[in-house]
Amino acid sequence: MKNFFKKLFKLSNVPDVDHPFFGKMLYAEGYWEVSELTFNQYSNLGITVNASENDPFEPHENFTKSILSNLDETIQKLKPKISKEFESFLQKPVPDNFFDEFTLVGLSTPENGDTNNDWEISFDCKSDQNHMFTVYFENGVASEVSVDG
Repeated sequence: MKNFFKKLFKLSNVPDVDHPFFGKMLYAEGYWEVSELTFNQYSNLGITVNASENDPFEPHENFTKSILSNLDETIQKLKPKISKEFESFLQKPVPDNFFDEFTLVGLSTPENGDTNNDWEISFDCKSDQNHMFTVYFENGVASEVSVDG
């Protein structure tokens, strides 16, 4: 019966990891989930670490720290893409101060922590709390935006 539930919910036999930076990490078939990362002024971030059960975490930690420490730089790269979708949904422009309208909620690290591999970053919308905007990066460039909600 236990194996049935593991297959049903895709639970792994890989033990959870208590990482010094990421905190509690759960393995889920090809990636690790972190549900409550806190770093600088950001808290309760959901992080997906795209690594196998045996891959080192250091490149993913370095990537995450770099993105969160230089978030303004990342915002400048994604703002044209997210602005188009935001204006389409809410019929108003994104404010000059990005964080007046958006709250960072999630990040997916690229394979090997390499920014040229695919990764994504997600923001909740403050004026319409039913929408989350996710920006996808390919080859270090914001390529598309999806809106959930």
